[in-house]
Amino acid sequence: MSTRFCQANVVWDKEISEFRTSVALEHNDNLFNSTTDSLHERFVRVLGDIRWLALYDGFGVYFPTTIKYRAADINAEFDASEVFLRPEVHFFVQDQVELNAAFSYERSNKLGGDSGAEFLQNQSIEQLSKSVELALLLGRAPELQYLHFNLNLAAKEQRLKNQSLNQIDTLQLDALYGHRFTEDSYWLSHLNLQSEQSGTQQSELIEFGLGFKTQFASEHQLSVITGIFERSGDSKRRGQYWQVSDSWQINADHQLRLLTSQRSEVSTTLNALTQLRTQAAVLYQITMSADHQLSFSLEYNSLALDELNRTHDSWAGFLLWRWSVIDRLTTAFSFGHTTAKDTLIEDESAQNLINMAVEYLW
Repeated sequence: MSTRFCQANVVWDKEISEFRTSVALEHNDNLFNSTTDSLHERFVRVLGDIRWLALYDGFGVYFPTTIKYRAADINAEFDASEVFLRPEVHFFVQDQVELNAAFSYERSNKLGGDSGAEFLQNQSIEQLSKSVELALLLGRAPELQYLHFNLNLAAKEQRLKNQSLNQIDTLQLDALYGHRFTEDSYWLSHLNLQSEQSGTQQSELIEFGLGFKTQFASEHQLSVITGIFERSGDSKRRGQYWQVSDSWQINADHQLRLLTSQRSEVSTTLNALTQLRTQAAVLYQITMSADHQLSFSLEYNSLALDELNRTHDSWAGFLLWRWSVIDRLTTAFSFGHTTAKDTLIEDESAQNLINMAVEYLW
């Protein structure tokens, strides 16, 4: 749920060459998180993930690639393959100037009720996402003050049986200024401009916010940005947006992370052009030993369609246990429970998800 101005992407300080594979068995007792006719399904999931980063004189290259395949046990129409790649080139122009260029492509499968398909009913769709991004980092003395610029051109299309349901094209310019006021704290100023088109409809977004980020000793990091936005489209709308991230390393074995955000976005549903998304998440991680790790998470997601009296609210809780059996071989067991409520549907839906996986790092 992180957004561009609070997101740390790639750390360009060491070379990486990793290949990870995993096989998982999954059971879902309500595939579309439906209130009626709950559909059970079992899946075999296979994943291959490559992370490769090379550093050269004056620049670096990063090439992550992920390929997934899902095979359904009961209904073969839910078989799906997914691909994600995002090659990046990072130029160290000067001590005060860095430039990053990236291209991303993703083909994913979404089930009704998934994030990005919350208002889809009992269907499976394909989503294609492509983007080109240029990022510029300026800093007369980066440890004292800095200025980030991001220019992003993106397209997202959702398809049902090779028929286009919707397509959203976005041109975005995002700027973040940071100025240090104590040894471990910075004032932040944020400006975001977006021009978006969904079908024949056009929408413009302006966001302006202020905030800060600070670090308490080396264990606690807090980042806050909040401000106002103005959205035009089928009507002009003003409101508040925010992004808050709090990460706390309580001790060597316990870590807590809190996230919350609210942003205006173009909707994938055909019933409304824009929507307001509000999210919150809590993650608590316990390292029980060198080989065992336990994680708990609780997530809240709310969508409110502009110009319509319709919202979609969901709560999701997850428990994850990871066990490093031997060097490079890890097993994982997770259980998830999700509830969702759509104001157009009287009943609340519930979904339980069980996943068992084996992962190997080559």
